[in-house]
Amino acid sequence: MSFSEQDAQNVLAMSDDELYLGLGREVSGADGTPQSLETVVKRGKDAFNEFRTRLRPQLCGTDGPRKALSDLGNIAAIPAIGAAILALNLPGIGAGAALYAAALVARIGLDKYCEGYVPAASG
Repeated sequence: MSFSEQDAQNVLAMSDDELYLGLGREVSGADGTPQSLETVVKRGKDAFNEFRTRLRPQLCGTDGPRKALSDLGNIAAIPAIGAAILALNLPGIGAGAALYAAALVARIGLDKYCEGYVPAASG
C-alpha cells in the first residue's frame, strides 16, 4: 500500500483530535459497543503512544527515513512514514491507521519525535 500526495494533504487538513479520532476508529474496529467521541479520541491517543516503542526504531534508526526526510515537508514525509508504520505489521494497524499516525508523526516533526532515541547496539 502506498499513500498519495492527496492522502497526505487530506490528513494534514485535519485537527489533531480528528486524527486521533480516525486512528481510534481504525484500531477499535467494529466492537459493537457504542462509544463517545471522547472515548474514541482517547483510544487513538493511547494507540499512538502504545506503538511508539516499535515505531521509533523504524523511523529514527539508521535505516529509517528520518535522515532522508529531514529536509522535506510534511506532504512528502507522510507516505514514507506511513509505509514504515505498515512495515511493522502491528496487529490492528492497517492503511487507514498508518495514515493517521503518519500525519501525527509528521505534525510533531521527525526530529522532535526521534529526540532522545538511541538505537540499540548491534552485535
